[in-house]
Amino acid sequence: MSSIVYLVTGSNRPDGVGFNAVVALLAQSLLNHVIAAVRNPAGAEELQKIAQENERLTVVKMASDLESVKTAFNEVAGLPVVRENGIDGLLLNAGVTLSGEITASQIDTPTLLAELEGNTFGPMRVAQTFLPLLRLGKQKKIFYTSSVIGSTELAGEGAQPGGFTAYGLSKSAGNHFFKRLYNEIGKSESFTIVCYHPGYIATSMLKGGVKAGDRIGDVVFVTPEQGGKSAADNFIAGGHSGEFINEEGKNLPW
Repeated sequence: MSSIVYLVTGSNRPDGVGFNAVVALLAQSLLNHVIAAVRNPAGAEELQKIAQENERLTVVKMASDLESVKTAFNEVAGLPVVRENGIDGLLLNAGVTLSGEITASQIDTPTLLAELEGNTFGPMRVAQTFLPLLRLGKQKKIFYTSSVIGSTELAGEGAQPGGFTAYGLSKSAGNHFFKRLYNEIGKSESFTIVCYHPGYIATSMLKGGVKAGDRIGDVVFVTPEQGGKSAADNFIAGGHSGEFINEEGKNLPW
């Protein structure tokens, strides 16, 4: 049987969702070939160790700017496994958070633009650039790792912090783009396109020493391993196309 090829962005940090999603995808099936895109392959030591031991993992360099994305596309398109099969799915996990506790009345344009670059423009460029390879694949999946903080209806409510304004704006813009992309090619070309909130995960992106098991209101933070496996499971399961869902597969308000 031919390989199933997935491209995962933002997969360099062992305490991150992307890295652990890569590990989970490799473990789910011997047919899965995973291409892990990172800004600095030389610095992704744990990922490189896995690649040395497992030929079903390929590590490529990719930042968020268009030139870097196009260079990565050419490298990926030249891989034998991709020439034969195309790409079956994109798990767009790369992202940044810089705004911390900055509120709406305090946010500045440079911070907002920086978060839009990492959380909106970067994933948008990757999806647009890699569409030709996705069209050759069997599954045609695009999962955009969003956040409930990007929900306009839920903005600042419940367990959501009052800050993270730029982060929420950038994820909301990303949701809008991928919903539009679904409207364009979802049904007409049989693409599964999902905006995905991975849950509350204790990663190094969070400040203040939040640990797995910590609780804020009704929310319990989970480990990066749990978050990565949930992301991989939802990615593999598909369904929910054109929707905004959480780690339990439940719909979230836009």
